[in-house]
Amino acid sequence: MQAEDRAFFSGCALLPGASGATSIEVAGCDAEDYLQRMLSCDLRQVTSSCGCRGTLMTAKGKLVSFFDIHRLADRFLLICDGDSHALSEGLKRLIILEEVEVSPSSLSLLSIQGPKSEEFLGAALAESGWQLELPAKFLQLASLPLAEAPTGVVVRRPRSLAGGWDIHASMDEVSRIQKALEGRGAVVSGEGAAERARICLGLPRFGHEATDRRMPPECALDDAISYDKGCYAGQEVMARIRTYGHVNRLLRQVQIEGDSVPSVGDEVHLAVETARKKIGLVTSSTLDLASGEGRALASVAYKSADPGTEVLLISEDKTISGVLALPFTP
Repeated sequence: MQAEDRAFFSGCALLPGASGATSIEVAGCDAEDYLQRMLSCDLRQVTSSCGCRGTLMTAKGKLVSFFDIHRLADRFLLICDGDSHALSEGLKRLIILEEVEVSPSSLSLLSIQGPKSEEFLGAALAESGWQLELPAKFLQLASLPLAEAPTGVVVRRPRSLAGGWDIHASMDEVSRIQKALEGRGAVVSGEGAAERARICLGLPRFGHEATDRRMPPECALDDAISYDKGCYAGQEVMARIRTYGHVNRLLRQVQIEGDSVPSVGDEVHLAVETARKKIGLVTSSTLDLASGEGRALASVAYKSADPGTEVLLISEDKTISGVLALPFTP
């Protein structure tokens, strides 16, 4: 087992840039009103001490992008676990007369994950002169009082089963913190190790579990939807789903006994012989190096998505037994 994988479940793993995450900033005197009309989340719930997840949808409720959003002193910070181009262009295209500026973020990102992340990060911040209590709740944040703008923040943001934090700060500050963490034994982990950690945690990723053909509730993004605020793109579709029915598919994790790993695109079937039928497809898969067992994420039919349901993952050359479980839920 590589050190970069081991760090996620027995040490402290560092993900510079959170392995492909990109951020944009939205500023201007009309920024809050504009975003409140465009995004699915309620910005009244986004405070200086806690963010939330949100989405940008089409009028038909299909995903354009999903992200974390935080309120900084004079702007909003939106972080995508991948390319933010679709989000940036989607927001820019809808600006008419509003005084709103959408731009790439000026902040760098470093994610710290693993069971020793709290110990290591607390010590590294103290070494840099910051005595602060690390935020404990999902997307809760604490400010780093930097000497120069822009102000940095520490965000509770699990990207692995053991959990961890993201730091958004200037490039120099992030480099300094990373150097201090590496000096204590933290390990820089690559995209492969980060992807394995994501799948084991059960987080959706755009292009895999989330696509422009899916709606947020199909991708375990229910917390990114507000049903109580005013109109926004896709709001009518979300309201109809909640009031009159449900989506056709749900995201589920598949827990596998043994070290077999299915392939993306493998079919998911009910294991009960009397009701054996295709109910979905594998969207991501990996080997959980901590347990030695296979793990997968799959999009499955709503009526067959109960946790604990026994399934078969079927390809041309193999059949793997597994059990459905819930994906990541904040």
